[in-house]
Amino acid sequence: MASSSAPSTEEIRQPEGLSAAYDSDVVTYLELLSFMKTDQIIPFKSINDVIIPALLNNMFKGKRNSDNDIPPVQQLFDKVQRDLVDINGTFKRLKEWEDRLDTLTKSLILYDWEGFCSIERTKSAEDLQKALSDINKMVSDLKVHTSSAQSFNPSPSNSDLSIPGNEIPNPRLSENFSDTDFFISFQARYDSLNWEQRRCLLYLSIFPESSIIRKKVLTYLWIGEGFIDSTTTGDGLFEQLATKGFIEPVEEKGIGDFKSFKINPLIRLALITLARHADFFDFDSDDNPTVDFTRSSRACLLKEGSLQRLSTQANHEKLEVLFNVGESYLDFPSECFSKMKRIVVLHLGNWSCSGDNIIEAEGAALLEGLSDVRLLKYLSLNGISGITELPGSICKPDCDLMILDLKACWNLDKLPNEIGSLTKLTHLDMSGCYLIDSMPKGLASLQDIQVLKGFVIGSPRTKGQCTLSDLEKLEKLRKLGLYANRKTTGEKGELNCLSNFKVLRILTISWAIVSSESKSGKGVVHKILANAKKHNRAVQTHEAPASPKSIESHTIQMYSASPSRTTSVTSLPASLEKVDLRCWPLSRMPNWMQPWKLKSLKKLYIRGGSISDLQILQPEEYDSPLWTVKILRLKFLRELKMDWPALTTMFPTLEYLEKVNCPELLSFPPGEVLRLGEIRSEAGTSR
Repeated sequence: MASSSAPSTEEIRQPEGLSAAYDSDVVTYLELLSFMKTDQIIPFKSINDVIIPALLNNMFKGKRNSDNDIPPVQQLFDKVQRDLVDINGTFKRLKEWEDRLDTLTKSLILYDWEGFCSIERTKSAEDLQKALSDINKMVSDLKVHTSSAQSFNPSPSNSDLSIPGNEIPNPRLSENFSDTDFFISFQARYDSLNWEQRRCLLYLSIFPESSIIRKKVLTYLWIGEGFIDSTTTGDGLFEQLATKGFIEPVEEKGIGDFKSFKINPLIRLALITLARHADFFDFDSDDNPTVDFTRSSRACLLKEGSLQRLSTQANHEKLEVLFNVGESYLDFPSECFSKMKRIVVLHLGNWSCSGDNIIEAEGAALLEGLSDVRLLKYLSLNGISGITELPGSICKPDCDLMILDLKACWNLDKLPNEIGSLTKLTHLDMSGCYLIDSMPKGLASLQDIQVLKGFVIGSPRTKGQCTLSDLEKLEKLRKLGLYANRKTTGEKGELNCLSNFKVLRILTISWAIVSSESKSGKGVVHKILANAKKHNRAVQTHEAPASPKSIESHTIQMYSASPSRTTSVTSLPASLEKVDLRCWPLSRMPNWMQPWKLKSLKKLYIRGGSISDLQILQPEEYDSPLWTVKILRLKFLRELKMDWPALTTMFPTLEYLEKVNCPELLSFPPGEVLRLGEIRSEAGTSR
């Protein structure tokens, strides 16, 4: 999405302030090269006053002298010119920020420190307090200004983000926050975004302070509201928000590569102020979003009776978004949903990264009211226990549902056959639904499906069940998550069809099976669920340590298979960019993991299991196999034996390595997370 502040094609003329000297080629390439001396740092002023204008001048000349009127060529000229103009303005603001930093620092250095240090004990406490107050003000101003460098690129209109007074005000005590330099600067940056980007950003206001938020949740919300059209667009927007300082990525593996983020408290306060002013959500006096949608079309569920207040409100038909921020028990009547004729986003499940929020519901009856809802695009039941099946009545051909998140619905043991009627469905997540042991045939009818997670393979099939080969005709399927049991690599070779999934980009396979108890009629998942509630935490089988004792303690049984029964998969799709193998039972890598064919593979995750060697047995016509992987995660591999030189040789393009509970890895640099670029740089410096 292009920024609304970017100049249009008509606005791009000879850059303002560019003297005729540049037209006369006074600034030559030799003069530009003089700034590239290895012992010289190019100052902001030189970049802004000399280099960027010269580059702009060359672009204008190139465009003027070009005889090519093809629109894409002219658009590229315009884009480069716009970007150079933006860069020019950014460096000017950086210079202003530098000047302000210089002023603040000098005032602190030039303070009468000799007089302060000579204050005698006999002097009054008022004198000491006054001196400390003066110092505190200067240090606070400097702290706010330096913090602004971490939270923002300098603002388009005001680079001074300092807040008047001796300290940053408490969000709940400041009555004049919207008048501070920080907020004014923030709003200028906010106003530089386009309309959709601003609406997306306002959604961050509803999450509690200091919380870690999953990108996927926001992406689905934005798609449901129609602010963006795809997860790809969402990834691009998140990268912009991180670059501009609106959000802080958590565990960033590379530029734009992160799954969760957090928000600076001051930025959150600024967003709440803007969201309240725009009636985007309603907030109480403690800056918490409320269930009230009198002025807005959006409401949030919190603790302490928010469901009751929601059911008693009028005009449910105007409600478009209902988001569960903190309600742990969903007991409101189903007819409440039947009144929400305009609802497009219904997020009842868990949104946090920790998965600590245990949410319960009294069966699936509460969902029956959705049978008459046609505009719903996003439904999340993530982490809700007590729902045993999804009502077939909500699967209507004329329903707009695009995203259905059923992840970690512990009691869910059945999907309706009518699910194939959801013809607009693009995302279906059933991962963590360990009681589901068969797939309805209707899944093969989801022609628009792009993401399908939690698909069970290897179980005995009946005529009405969906097999993996039934999904081959789904031409848009780019992300697939599978649960496999011991029969998966047997004679039937159900995995063998994977090579036919030509557009698949991400593949996850979990080789873990769940034991059952015939006497009680309940499987081990019920025990896991009870344990999760008891300890107020979610249990994920793929994160369990791979040692036999720990596996038995979670009653997850790892199976073993002979090598002859693992050869059914001839190869994986060459289009794969990420492969995640969980609890692979054999000691060697799967022979269908062929680096000489997986040239697009950039991410490889191996978690749990019995693997002891990453070597691949390749055909004689291929050289020693080298991976193109950039991100490698090795977790809970207690038997994996490898030394550091062997790994870096096998993965020559590796940039990021995560190793957790892999005790047999030898001579590796310390730390669970290794960034290979930094290690190589340090090695070069040491030489």
